[in-house]
Amino acid sequence: MLEHSQLNCDTETHQRRWPARCLAIAVLVLYLGSVGPQWYVSSDSALYLLLGKNLAAGDGYTLWDTPHAHVPPGFPAILAIYRWLGLDEMRWLNLAMSLTALATLTLVYWAMQTLVAPNRALLITAVVALGQEMHLAAGMQLSDLPCMLLVWLGLWAYLRGTAGDKPACLELGTLALLASCWTRVIVFPLAAAAGLGLLLSTNQRHRRRIFGNAVGLAVGLTASVALFYQWAAWATTQTPVPTYGHHFSSLANRDIGAWLAGPVRHFYETGPHIMRLFTGQSAPELLALLVFWLPIAIGTVRSVQRREMVVACALIGYLASVLVLRTMFSRYLLPVAPLLAMNWLDGIAAMVAMRSPYRHWAPRIAIGAAILLMAISLPKVVRLAIAVHQEPFANYRADWELLRQTAADLRRHAQPGDRFISSRAQRQLSWLSGMASTPLSGHAPNAVVATPADLDRLRKKGVCWLVVAPETEHAIYQRLPELVAQSPECQLLADHSKFRVYRLPRH
Repeated sequence: MLEHSQLNCDTETHQRRWPARCLAIAVLVLYLGSVGPQWYVSSDSALYLLLGKNLAAGDGYTLWDTPHAHVPPGFPAILAIYRWLGLDEMRWLNLAMSLTALATLTLVYWAMQTLVAPNRALLITAVVALGQEMHLAAGMQLSDLPCMLLVWLGLWAYLRGTAGDKPACLELGTLALLASCWTRVIVFPLAAAAGLGLLLSTNQRHRRRIFGNAVGLAVGLTASVALFYQWAAWATTQTPVPTYGHHFSSLANRDIGAWLAGPVRHFYETGPHIMRLFTGQSAPELLALLVFWLPIAIGTVRSVQRREMVVACALIGYLASVLVLRTMFSRYLLPVAPLLAMNWLDGIAAMVAMRSPYRHWAPRIAIGAAILLMAISLPKVVRLAIAVHQEPFANYRADWELLRQTAADLRRHAQPGDRFISSRAQRQLSWLSGMASTPLSGHAPNAVVATPADLDRLRKKGVCWLVVAPETEHAIYQRLPELVAQSPECQLLADHSKFRVYRLPRH
């Protein structure tokens, strides 16, 4: 009888494990199969790559010979390490990012198993893994996934530590959350809120250790803010450079009405982005509010009621703080995507269970909704996975090929030491061409290119090439086309529809 019972238990365990194994294999094949040799072009990605290149070359934390004070140095330092190891080809960098995504998903699964049943943890992980935004991030050289990896290492460690069986994990969680803030400034509120959740946890066996880690986290976050502030203050004394200071200046200048209306408006406008996070599709704000935010709100309340304080505080603190500043794009939602998915599924099941005739259907309906999300997202995910292996990957986005042609012209005709400025895609062109640009701060009105005297000033800085686009990214460049038109010495070298390349006589 004992052997028979043991056999049944083994069979049930095997039946529970095979879906997880099949899903793990599918996700592994998808993410590793999406590793290609080409660069997914973006402005922020070019910034990180340029910063990492300068760090590896010993030029300090600089962009175009100017101290950088906008993004934190964590991810550029990782890129510099890859370069030192000889892994600076794009195929290796893309492989590293895909492995980072897989490690993050593993941590998400482990963390979810401390909160929900294994099957539900598997479903939540699948929703995140097959979401368009997560898969897209695995193919881009951005700080999102390294930051998300550290965030979920911290949350998992805090959950294990407060569960009572692994108190030593608390220190790991504190260090991981501090490190995450050095990869993306936006997660400072998440880390602080997780520390508050740690204090509010129900664990009574290790209160002294919990209190020590919460205090250590607070001290580390405060020291990090002080260091970032001091570095930004010093960098701006050298030359006008962009920082996050303008965000806080805008907060200080708000009136009471703006303080009240701003977060509400930002929350409403975030609707299409949460739809994109999980499906890759867009939707009207009101529809997204009903389909996503309402179940998420219900699920979050239930999470608080279950005293899941670490994750509940992390989610609420993060969303509230960012919505004070701005609308949250889908990549801003990525660090908390697993918590959003967990609360969304819980909220749907709770809403169905409110109607007693359908109570027993609630779990199945929640599972069906999750499968629907994955089915909607899958075509875009597969499309990108195929596109990265195709030769004309630059055609994946309409202006990529034009950017590459423009960069090739700069690279072919420029002499060593030449610099350029561009009214659009300045970072991308710099990375693709290998040429340095001349930094013009978006927050320095006196840097606007407007007169022949300004042109002469740029020429003294080594600017020999001007790239003019009909659409400018910053007001600082709006008069560049006018200036070129008024300067007969500017010679048109190439016209690529959206990008015109002009040669400027050397000083």
